[in-house]
Amino acid sequence: MRRDRIAVVAGAATTVGLVPFAVAGDVARLVRDPRLIALDVAVGAVFSLAALVAPAARGERLLMWCVGTAWLAGSILPAAGTLHQGLLAVALLGYPAGRIRGRPLAGLVAAVLPQLGVAALFGAIAAYLVARRRHPYPAVAAAAMALVLFGEWAAARFDPGTAILLYEVTLGAVGVAFPFAARADAIRRGRLADRLLGPGTAGLAGLAAALAGSLGDPTVAIVPADAGAAGRRALRVDDDQGRPVAIVRHSSEALADPPTAAAVATAVRLVLTKTRLQREQDDLLRLQAQAQARLVAAADRQREQIAAELKERVERRLRRAGSALEPVRSDARNGDAAPALEVVARELDSAIREITALVWAVPPAELGDGRLAGALHSLARSSPVPVSVTVTAAAGRAAETALFYVCSEALANAVKHAGAGRVRIEVDRRDGAIRATVADDGCGGADPYGSGLQGLADRLAAVGGRLRVDSPPGAGTTVAATVPSARPGVEPAHS
Repeated sequence: MRRDRIAVVAGAATTVGLVPFAVAGDVARLVRDPRLIALDVAVGAVFSLAALVAPAARGERLLMWCVGTAWLAGSILPAAGTLHQGLLAVALLGYPAGRIRGRPLAGLVAAVLPQLGVAALFGAIAAYLVARRRHPYPAVAAAAMALVLFGEWAAARFDPGTAILLYEVTLGAVGVAFPFAARADAIRRGRLADRLLGPGTAGLAGLAAALAGSLGDPTVAIVPADAGAAGRRALRVDDDQGRPVAIVRHSSEALADPPTAAAVATAVRLVLTKTRLQREQDDLLRLQAQAQARLVAAADRQREQIAAELKERVERRLRRAGSALEPVRSDARNGDAAPALEVVARELDSAIREITALVWAVPPAELGDGRLAGALHSLARSSPVPVSVTVTAAAGRAAETALFYVCSEALANAVKHAGAGRVRIEVDRRDGAIRATVADDGCGGADPYGSGLQGLADRLAAVGGRLRVDSPPGAGTTVAATVPSARPGVEPAHS
C-alpha cells in the first residue's frame, strides 16, 4: 500500500513537472492559440490523472500513465511525437491486466509506421479484441483511434487544424473513459462470483459451465490440482493454507486480470467447500440412518424374544394351570370352594388374553423374502373383525418387518378406536417400491401426528420409507406405507 502511494505521488509530480516544458515546446512550434495549448496539455494530463485514479491493475495503470507522459514528451521532443500511439496500442492489447508479454511488437510497429499504417494497426487491434470477445472498452477505443487517424490523414490536405483538433479530442476521450471502464469492470468482477454461484450451479461441473458462459470460453474446465495445466492456460486455486486444490483450464484473456482471477478462485473454493460439507453431511445422515435402523432392529429382536418367552413360558403354563383347574371345578366335593375357583379361572383367562394381546402385534416368525404374507394372514385370523389380505410383493427383512408393524398398528387402531366393521390389507409393488395399504370403514378422524402413527413414520424412515394417512371424519381411515425395494414379487396370496 505504501509503495502504491509513493508511485502515485511520483507519477503526479512527473506529470506536473512536464507541463511547463510541454507548454514551452508548443510555443516553440509556433502554436499561438492558448486554447490549443491548453487542450494539448490536457490530453497528457487526462491520461496521467486517469491512470492515478482508475481501479485497475497496476500494470495497466502504468501503461496509461506512460501514454500521457509520452504525449507531453512529444510536445518537448518532436521525434517522440508518435510514441504515445505505440504505448496506447500496447495498453489496449494488455487491458485489463496490463500484461505486455508479446505486446511491445505492436507498439514498435505503431511508432515507426506512417499515419495510415497506424490507423490500419488500430483497426486490426479492434478486430482482434472483438474476435477474442474481450472487454468492450479497448475494442471501442482502438476502433475510435483507427477512424480518427484515418480521418486525420484524409483531411490533412484540406483542414489540418480541424483534423488535429479532432484527434486530440478523441485521444482525450479514450483517456477519460479509462477509469469509468475500469470501474465498470470492477463492479462486474464483484458480481462474477454471485453469478457463478447462482441456483443453477451444481458442483464443479456446473461452475465450469457457468464460467464458460460468463467468459465466452467453451474450453473452460475445472480439474483437481494434480491434473496439471495440460498445455493450456491455467489458473491455480489454493485453499486457505496455500495448498493447491484445483486447476481452472481456460483459453480466456479475462483471467489474466488479477481481480477477475481472484473472483473465479473464490467461487471455486466456495464450491469445493460446499461439496465437502455436503459430502460430510451425507455421510453423517447415512451413519445416523444406519444407527437408527440398527436400533429399530435391535428393539424388534428384543420384542420378538420377549413375545416368544411369554408364549412359551408364561402363556403355556397358564393354559396348563387352567386345564388342571377344570377337573377341580367340576368336582362336586369342592362345592364350597366353587366361587373361589371361578375367580381363579377368570383371572387365568384374563392373563392369557392380556398375553395374547401383547404378542398379537409381534410377527410370528422371522420376516423377509415373502414371509410377510403368512404373518399378515396370521394377524388377520386373530382379528376380532373380518380382514382381507392380498400380498403380491416381497422385500428384505427390515422392510417386511416395518410393513408388518404398520399393518398391525393400523389394524389395532381400526378395531380399538375407529369402530371398524371390516379392514382391507394390500401389499403390492409400485414404481420400484413396496407399498402396504390398510383401509377400514370406521369413523375416521385419525391424527397422523399422534404418538402411534408418528412412531410408525419414524420406523419407516429408518428403512428409507414414508407413511401417509388419509382419515376424513366419518369416511374411514387409509394408512399407506411405502419402502424402497427391488426384490421380485411373490405369487399372490388371498384370503
